[in-house]
Amino acid sequence: STCSAFREAIRENVHRSDQILIVGAGTSRLAEEMYNDGYSNVFNVDVSQAACKLLDERYERLGGLPIDNRCEDVRSLDFNDGSFDVVI
Repeated sequence: STCSAFREAIRENVHRSDQILIVGAGTSRLAEEMYNDGYSNVFNVDVSQAACKLLDERYERLGGLPIDNRCEDVRSLDFNDGSFDVVI
C-alpha cells in the first residue's frame, strides 16, 4: 500500500472532485487507493504495455474499477492542455 504520509498529503491537498493524472503508474495501487478514498477522476499513464495490462486485469478482478488506465508516452499524451488539476 501507499505510504501513509503520502496519502495524508494527498488528502490535505487534493480535492475529491479534481481531475488527477498519475504519471508512470506502473503497477502501483495508488489509483485504486485514491478511488477507495473517494477520488473519482483518476487517470493512470504508463509507457509499459505489461504494467497497463496488469492494472487492467487487477481493476477487472476488483469489480471493474472506473479508473482510466492508458499506455502512452508522457512526452506526447493524448489529453488537451489543462485537462488535469493534479499531476502525481
